[in-house]
Amino acid sequence: MIYIATFLSLVAIILCSILLFKFDSLKKEKLQKEIKDNYVVMPKLKEMPHYHNVDPSNKTLYDVIQSMNIEDWKLEHYDDSHSLGDIAYEFNFSNPQKTLKVRTRMRYYIDFGGKLNDLKIIGFHVITDTGTISYEEDESNKSLSVLIRQYLWKIVCDKNQSLYSEQFSHYLSVKESIDKELKTLRREETLLNILGNEQR
Repeated sequence: MIYIATFLSLVAIILCSILLFKFDSLKKEKLQKEIKDNYVVMPKLKEMPHYHNVDPSNKTLYDVIQSMNIEDWKLEHYDDSHSLGDIAYEFNFSNPQKTLKVRTRMRYYIDFGGKLNDLKIIGFHVITDTGTISYEEDESNKSLSVLIRQYLWKIVCDKNQSLYSEQFSHYLSVKESIDKELKTLRREETLLNILGNEQR
């Protein structure tokens, strides 16, 4: 008798649970239907676009690099700075008409072992009166990064060669001025050369 009563109680509890669940789901469906019938369901808002959504192949940026090569854009600012942990190069360019400007930086990061890591482009910004487009290096646009790095690295090499030549000339002129002041030594060298030639 106790077993039958327990069994019937369990069946009653299960049936009540099922009925409550069904009632709850029917209530939710009715509520959703009422919301749809009485209110406008708002569409999902779009995310704001970025420049790469407008020009996914970066054609305009390729054209800017090509134009910089063809038109010989003016380098308005160049700076190379060496600080603890990195070497950075900063460039500002303008086109001949002064209607477009490019601001960009490249950087080597030095790891804890003192080894230089890859040269990275830290932003490439093309600026007009109407706004700015920016390029950030990532895996999908490596070919554009190579073009930008080649263009900028040629400038770094030219600046380096110019500084090297300037410093070499400076040290050469210092050496020559010191050599001129060593008059006694030069007289002795000249006499020894004359005596050496006469003895032969």
